[in-house]
Amino acid sequence: MKKLDGKIAVQSAKDIRGPSPLIAIEDVAVLEFFEKSSRNLLAAEAIAGVDHHVALSVVGADRIPDSGYMRAKAAQEKLIKSGGVPYTILRATQFFEFMGAIAQSATDEQTVRLPSAFIQPIMSDDVAAALVDITLGEPVNGIIELAGPDRLHFDELIRRFLSANHVPVRSSQTPKPAISAQNWTIALSFQETNRLSVRPVSRTGLTALSLKPL
Repeated sequence: MKKLDGKIAVQSAKDIRGPSPLIAIEDVAVLEFFEKSSRNLLAAEAIAGVDHHVALSVVGADRIPDSGYMRAKAAQEKLIKSGGVPYTILRATQFFEFMGAIAQSATDEQTVRLPSAFIQPIMSDDVAAALVDITLGEPVNGIIELAGPDRLHFDELIRRFLSANHVPVRSSQTPKPAISAQNWTIALSFQETNRLSVRPVSRTGLTALSLKPL
């Protein structure tokens, strides 16, 4: 939503139920998109006299430089901060609605390989409600971070999700010596793809969820 005549511009809110960040986006392209769209919008806001720029971002955007998506979001935030328009940036954690896509992306035949790191997911409706409140309020010229109420182990959360969807699973901790180079690559790729974890997955923290035949 971009409503310049109403003196408010909301950036990225239209994507709140859009594509999951799990979708692989080429680093250069996503950086160009966020930088170009932000520059264009900020320039239009300056002409229109917009007095509140609201943007949706991601918790940890400035702490995961190895992620192209996160680097792009950090670049977007930097442009907004220096754009001269009063602003509020809302950072949210991963959406519960993406749990199915996360499980699918981590599945290798009958095994789902996941890190046991903590995450704190949130419902997208709660993020939308927060955006409404922020948009109707005064700009804070800073960042607000929003997370769900519960701090959960990643592997346990996906196990619950699969069980709730009637996909029986059994969980087992993979011994360190048994983790092959291929499995370690899968764990790293999953961590990069979900673009949420703010710490590396340890080799001893890899959990395998084996799908039982129905």
